[in-house]
Amino acid sequence: MKRICTFLILLIITGSMLTGCTKTSNPIKVYIGTSASYPPFESVDLVNREIVGFDIYLMRAVAKKDNLDVEFSNTEYNELFTGVSNCNIDGEIDALKKKRCYF
Repeated sequence: MKRICTFLILLIITGSMLTGCTKTSNPIKVYIGTSASYPPFESVDLVNREIVGFDIYLMRAVAKKDNLDVEFSNTEYNELFTGVSNCNIDGEIDALKKKRCYF
């Protein structure tokens, strides 16, 4: 139940942040920040040097459905919200590392 709650909150936050910094109504390239330090949700594949995990696959599936090109950047967790508010990245996807789900 905790993981489902975390997933739903994350999905709502990510969806609302994707529309915040874009300058056009249908962007071609979307920059997403993540802190790739919480497997299996997001981590860095040591062989290919790619960010992989459940959150990454989820975001790629959403982007494919909306015909967007997604580029991920590995960002420190504390800098994710600052990056979104300064429009350095268009959104963020990251597993919440909290033990409780608050509504």
